[in-house]
Amino acid sequence: MSKKNDLKQILKNYAEAYYKACDESRKEVLAQLKPGQIVPADGRIHNVEMRSRFAHDSIKYAQHAAEIFEGMIRNVKKEMAAPPSTEAVNMISMLKMRTNVPVEEYENLIEQYGSNYQTAKAIRSIAAENGHRIYTTGLEDKLHDLEQLGASFQRTLTLANAEHGGLSSGSIAFQEMILDDVLGDAE
Repeated sequence: MSKKNDLKQILKNYAEAYYKACDESRKEVLAQLKPGQIVPADGRIHNVEMRSRFAHDSIKYAQHAAEIFEGMIRNVKKEMAAPPSTEAVNMISMLKMRTNVPVEEYENLIEQYGSNYQTAKAIRSIAAENGHRIYTTGLEDKLHDLEQLGASFQRTLTLANAEHGGLSSGSIAFQEMILDDVLGDAE
């Protein structure tokens, strides 16, 4: 199973566990209800012991998700630290010796050698020294997106979020859409 699917499954399991605890708690309160008492609302855990247990379980779900995100972030950082090929080092050396390199050439070099983060960074740096700005997206953006998504997931997997509707089918679908967008098919 992919990491993206693992995260989706954590989200679904968490929501199912929450709604199961809500139903059990509500049934317990309804069984003890006396005439004239207010019927408890759906979608909340009314029993204090069950709330405490679910809050503890929330930590386990969040830790599992955090481990997955930490692994993905570690892989991106490792990829960012990979050294350039000998061919790329030679190209960078030659590029440093040249003057009046057109911006299109920098862009072509980024396209050809930019899959290696260190090479792309060197080309951007040389271009900047010569007055050109080369914009690239890639590993820096992916790292940022993973860090942000990991933090968002941690906020999602809390009792407070669950009690405020954060586990509705629409909220879960939105989280899954973000996972698909950030992780794509690669993870």
